[in-house]
Amino acid sequence: MRLLWLCLMVLALTGGWLLPPAIAQDTAVIDLNETITGTLLDINEEITYTFAAPLAEDIVVLYEGTGVVRDRYTVTTVTPGGTVTEEIPLQPGGGGDTPVSRQTLIPAFTLPQTLDDPIREQTRTIEFTLQRPIPGPADYTLTAHAVAPQRVAGGGAIRVEPAANVPVQVFTVDVDLTQPFFVQVEVPDVNGTTLWAASIPEQAALLARIHANDVDTPGSRPIVIDSATGGDDLRGVFVYYVGASQFRIVVEATSPYRMAYNVLAYRVLSPGESQTLMLSYQVPVRLLRLNAAGANDVTLNLRVTDGSGAFVSLYEADSIPASYGERTALGNGSPNPNARVAELATTLTAPVVADGEMAVVVQVPFFFERSAVTVDVEWTDVPADR
Repeated sequence: MRLLWLCLMVLALTGGWLLPPAIAQDTAVIDLNETITGTLLDINEEITYTFAAPLAEDIVVLYEGTGVVRDRYTVTTVTPGGTVTEEIPLQPGGGGDTPVSRQTLIPAFTLPQTLDDPIREQTRTIEFTLQRPIPGPADYTLTAHAVAPQRVAGGGAIRVEPAANVPVQVFTVDVDLTQPFFVQVEVPDVNGTTLWAASIPEQAALLARIHANDVDTPGSRPIVIDSATGGDDLRGVFVYYVGASQFRIVVEATSPYRMAYNVLAYRVLSPGESQTLMLSYQVPVRLLRLNAAGANDVTLNLRVTDGSGAFVSLYEADSIPASYGERTALGNGSPNPNARVAELATTLTAPVVADGEMAVVVQVPFFFERSAVTVDVEWTDVPADR
């Protein structure tokens, strides 16, 4: 849901901390679903928790800190072919010392379908380390959950009843990184929370470059493509790319909810042609393609004709910059909750620097109720010979 805002925060965090050598480390053995509390007293102090986890289930570690804490982990798996060890390094980061609430996904070990069930029921050993990267103490809580991923198909909705002792659910989506899609989750109550998150190909590919890792090889974290956070009944939805044309959708919820997963199609818009886009909390994002080959610039004419606002991005698909091109908020569409309410009509211009295949992303406001939004879009190009 907050795809663009999340990406900007990730960009701000990739500078990293410069740390002196780590100090002595404590270790402890814990069980799945056991909530642990503790304190990291100073910079570089670490604590490692070791637990056994099923081979064929995903592990979701939830942790919170009164100040910044970050994690790394090692997974050791004994297979018929030998022992496999994956070491996942510390997360990059930077910035101030604020409370954190984080989720780490450790995907299930990939097993050939020909293996016998007793082998599938074996466990792997996970050593999960929390570290305090800046001076001063920070209290934390940590819980590790094992969850069997549930495969979902596009175009439909499912209803989910969360287990009482496992507040996370995991779903598998088999789709290529180049295929856009969104997932929408809602608590079916008049005051229930509704959230959405999406994978837009160019933005997802840029996130992979920012993280500078190849998730298709061992020793890499799944990449958070998008996420959104909500209330107590529905705390969040996270979209991860785990490699090999596979995504995970992780939902943190304690109340029953409805989840829909849908692939997105691009609509092609010709110069001077107008397109009316209908959006809602159930269809929160629309995509357009513009063919501006031979142009210097592309200008969008945008108008919200129904609803409180929208957020729009315009960029060249093959040369997306780190800032995701040009962006604008209409009405209350800004990702900044303190931003002033903008006009409901505006223009947005982006340069053409490559082949002229332009992408437009139109989405509902970052902070909104269950109301529909209608946006009229038209575009013009400035030929290169002008």
